[in-house]
Amino acid sequence: IPAPRSHHSWIGDSLVPGLLPVARDTSELVVDLRTGEVTESRACGAGVVKSAAIDAAGRLLVACHDQRVVRVSSSGPEVVATLTAEEGVPNQVTPLHDGRMLLGLFGGRALLIGEDGTRLASHDLGDDTPDEFRWRDERVFVTMATGAMILWNIEDDHVDAVLPGSFDPVVWLDDDTVRIFGDAIADRDVSAPSWPHRLALGAGVAALTWSPGGETVAAALGDGRVALVQASTGRVPLTLERTGGVAKDAVFSPAGDEVVVAHNGDS
Repeated sequence: IPAPRSHHSWIGDSLVPGLLPVARDTSELVVDLRTGEVTESRACGAGVVKSAAIDAAGRLLVACHDQRVVRVSSSGPEVVATLTAEEGVPNQVTPLHDGRMLLGLFGGRALLIGEDGTRLASHDLGDDTPDEFRWRDERVFVTMATGAMILWNIEDDHVDAVLPGSFDPVVWLDDDTVRIFGDAIADRDVSAPSWPHRLALGAGVAALTWSPGGETVAAALGDGRVALVQASTGRVPLTLERTGGVAKDAVFSPAGDEVVVAHNGDS
């Protein structure tokens, strides 16, 4: 493989055995490990390449710093999607076997798009940046830049578990089991995870309060929202949108069917 022009060089995901995508600053390589042939392209023009991958059809997918996702085939490059300012800059692109793509965005969001760029699902995973996706049956393990691993259930749009880690590789063994390669190899059942629920709520937590029956926790957040969290599962079935400034406190009514929120200021 030709030496990169700088130290910035990343190997991406490939769904075609023997083809290896490499992203390096302003260009990307496709290395055929069977023949040794190396093909270089510049799907982002003069812009910076953040990630490269190869889909099931052998096409190169490139995430550009200018918020474009470009697909390169024998007929040339085409822009699959241009992300909005609100969506952010892509850090990672991972192809799925059915043509869909997972994008990890700087700032903590994961985005699922269709082959034509249609937005299909997204989730705010916190302030960290998604670095790697491992997909199986509408569930995906997301490795974040800090090394933490988040299990995102796309069908329910819910984070099932958050595990601390340090870039530990993870692979799916079957529909319910993953193998995590850390200091020791551990197989974990994800159908009913017994891990502590560490939730990424998207803002700092100012206060917590239990419901009278103990089934729910109300979390008052620094951006003004209040998240209602099921204590037994870690699911967030309801988020009360911002109605004032920073949410400083939240309390349940004695019956547990109402929540009173105190914001800074006069509300």
